[in-house]
Amino acid sequence: MTGRTSRRAAAAVALVVVVGPSLAACSATPPRPTALQTDVLAVSQAAAAHDLAATTAATGRLNADVVAARQSGTLDAARAATIESAAAAVLADVTAAVQPPAPTTSSTPASAPPPARAPAPAHQPKEKGKGGGD
Repeated sequence: MTGRTSRRAAAAVALVVVVGPSLAACSATPPRPTALQTDVLAVSQAAAAHDLAATTAATGRLNADVVAARQSGTLDAARAATIESAAAAVLADVTAAVQPPAPTTSSTPASAPPPARAPAPAHQPKEKGKGGGD
C-alpha cells in the first residue's frame, strides 16, 4: 500500500466523523470537537506520519469511543460500522507500509555438497626383474 492510499483512507475516516456532524449542526458558532472527531484526527496524523504504534493506539481509542457512542445512542450502527471499517483500513495500510516484506523462500532445493571421495589406493611400483618382459 502506498502513502497515497493510507492518506485516502485517513481522509475517509475524517470525512465520515468530522464533516457529517458539522453539516447536520450548521450554526454560527463552530461546535466543539467530539471525542470521535478528536480520535479521527489522531488516527489521521499518526497514519500520515507512518507511525504504527501511534496509529494502533489512536485506532484503539477511536474504536472504544465508537462502542461508547453506540451504547449511549449517539451513533447508529451503520455509521459505527463505517467508522470502524475505515479505521481498520487505515491501520492495515500503515502496517503494510512500515513493516518490511517477509523474506521470500526459494522453491529450488539448496545444492548439497558433493559426496566425499574415497582416497585413491596407493600405487606400488613394480620391482624390476620379476615378471615377464621388463
